[in-house]
Amino acid sequence: MGLEFHIGSTVWEELREEFERVLGGDEAVLVLGVSIVSGENAMARHGIKGSGKSFTEEAKRLAEEIEREFDAEAHLHLHPDSGVLTFFLRVGSGNVVDVFQGVVDAVNGCEACLLSGVEGELRVGEELAALVFGSSAKVLFILPGEDGRRLKALEALLTV
Repeated sequence: MGLEFHIGSTVWEELREEFERVLGGDEAVLVLGVSIVSGENAMARHGIKGSGKSFTEEAKRLAEEIEREFDAEAHLHLHPDSGVLTFFLRVGSGNVVDVFQGVVDAVNGCEACLLSGVEGELRVGEELAALVFGSSAKVLFILPGEDGRRLKALEALLTV
């Protein structure tokens, strides 16, 4: 069962357009922190037998998979039942949303992990271009408005 990216109207498509506007064809770095918790603990609370796979080993495997698939650099901060995987991903204006969704979908595919939250930033060189943060249910993207004075916030829903 994969993660579906539902659109409350056309938020994901609007995000694609906004990233193209903000980046203007430039390459950027998406720094994305993904908070995860052990799926074993959550399943045990509901009386469901888990896969028996080690959370930390599965989290490391997940990070390696994302590094390979997205040519990313990963930094892991893991505990026996929780952790944060921080990824540095090179993106272009046309694939920010696809890379974000791909990373979240890969995390969802981890049998021993559950997505707890995401936070990140999009950088063009040293300049901050956008922020993202949220939970396993929804994420909020904050981008500069077209006038350069106001911020634009777009909320996108994630559902399993």
